[in-house]
Amino acid sequence: MFGYGPGELIGHPRSVQEAAVPENRDELLRTIAAHVERGKTWTSESHNRRKDGSTFYTQTRISGIRRADQRLWVCVQRDITAEKSAAQSLRDSEARFRLMADTAPALIWIADSAMNYVWVNRPWLEFTGREPESTRGRGWMESVHPEDRADCLEQYQRALERGAAFSVEYRLRREDGALMCRPSR
Repeated sequence: MFGYGPGELIGHPRSVQEAAVPENRDELLRTIAAHVERGKTWTSESHNRRKDGSTFYTQTRISGIRRADQRLWVCVQRDITAEKSAAQSLRDSEARFRLMADTAPALIWIADSAMNYVWVNRPWLEFTGREPESTRGRGWMESVHPEDRADCLEQYQRALERGAAFSVEYRLRREDGALMCRPSR
């Protein structure tokens, strides 16, 4: 993980101090030492440096132990660089989707398997004149005409049960109070 081969470190022990990325080394060591000296285990993500100078991230767990008259630190690390990269890629992808959805000339929403809205795009909010918080859960139904709600929910539920796409027309209240007919999928 740190770029050393078998036996390369024998007689040349490496320490956390040497592997920590220089920008945060001193602060990191003070934090770890404070935990370990109090008999606590320090757990965090760490930014590390390999033998070749490249950097990577680990989930790190450091505990202190006493052996005779020595105080030692025991460090267990797991490389999480790929996980962090994947998580960042997901955040970037979601940001691109939201930007695209917020600029699309369509009303777009995301719901969970219980028909609760978890997100609506900006055009949906502008069309209905609602705030994001008021649409979450089943709040979105407040914008559907009362006479259309039961049919809308029934068709929505049947589609969810079948795992199928659906289309239903219902009257949706616009921000000025006018009712408009909008298809939903």
